[in-house]
Amino acid sequence: YSNTMIFKDITIVITYRNIKLNTEDLLTGENLGGAVYRLERKKSDTEWEFVGEYTSDFNGTIDINNLTYGDRFVETAIDIEGYKVDSLKTTLTVDQEIKNYTFT
Repeated sequence: YSNTMIFKDITIVITYRNIKLNTEDLLTGENLGGAVYRLERKKSDTEWEFVGEYTSDFNGTIDINNLTYGDRFVETAIDIEGYKVDSLKTTLTVDQEIKNYTFT
């Protein structure tokens, strides 16, 4: 990592059974590809199941489609070189509502 650490914006939009995650530079608004996020699905009150790891494309976007309803846990698996390692760790609910989340 470089000595200059730049913060990034992570935006997550949940629409009917879909998650769209976008990563961009907080200062320039430039989309950032190459960030890797891990997704898990809640199986029970005490158990989570690994769903997969997803890498943002050159537009800084990850689209995860056709999910079943329920809780998901999203976290940063591999951050982008030169950016602050401020790992995203959050629980989201996939249902019929449209939701927007922004993490900086």
